Amino acid sequence: MTRMIKTFLAGAAFTAFAATAVAEAPVKADFTYSPTAPVSTTYAAFIDTAKAACRVSPREVRQLGARMRMQEACTETLLAKAVAATRNQSLIAFHGEQIGDPAARRQMAGLTR
Repeated sequence: MTRMIKTFLAGAAFTAFAATAVAEAPVKADFTYSPTAPVSTTYAAFIDTAKAACRVSPREVRQLGARMRMQEACTETLLAKAVAATRNQSLIAFHGEQIGDPAARRQMAGLTR
């Protein structure tokens, strides 16, 4: 069974990183999730979807550093929301390990026993 997870992130959440104010529309993304797919495959697909949804045009923000920070913050937030929405403990633990969360290492150890 495959489910679509719709994730929404208000544009204002990542405008703090912009050196110039940008009128932004909310960021929306549809994440495809299959509970039977390998966790690493699902996670990689989620990253690709979040990055695509968070892409900022150079016309919107000319400063490269600000644009990159905006995109990274948006991607991280959108990815975290999508992973949490699955309620898949293995995927949540995998995400935590990828972002360096010490609690996730303990959780992953418990899941792999």
